[in-house]
Formats: sequence, structure tokens, C-alpha cells
Amino acid sequence: MSVKGEVEAQRREDAVLVPRSCLAVAGDMTTVRLGDGTSVSVRLGPCSAPHCVVEGGLAAGARLRCAAGRAG
Repeated sequence: MSVKGEVEAQRREDAVLVPRSCLAVAGDMTTVRLGDGTSVSVRLGPCSAPHCVVEGGLAAGARLRCAAGRAG
């Protein structure tokens, strides 16, 4: 027998999600690059394997510019 299950550890309404591959981490500072090329510092919440919740520093719907080969 086998079972496929899904566990929802925490639910957030209106969360801003960013692909982990678009985050730049240097020490205790995390930034993302916006579509216009500027970088902004963000405050992260919980992360899953593919995404992190952004709790501050980034507006919903913002366009991101990720490094070559990364999605965003």
C-alpha cells in the first residue's frame, strides 16, 4: 500500500511569494533585483523548497529580474 499526503504547515492570505532562485543572500541581508535593474532588501518569512514568503520590502506584483537560467 502507498499513501500520498500533503501537509500544510502554515497558511497565509495575500502572501507575496518569490522563487528562491531569485534571492541573493549575503550574510544576514537578502535582496531581489527588480525588473528595472535596481536591488531591494527584503524581509523573508517561511520558505518551502521552491519559494519564500516576503514579509517586507517588495510590493505584490513586482517584476523581478533573475540571473540567467533562473525563473522569476
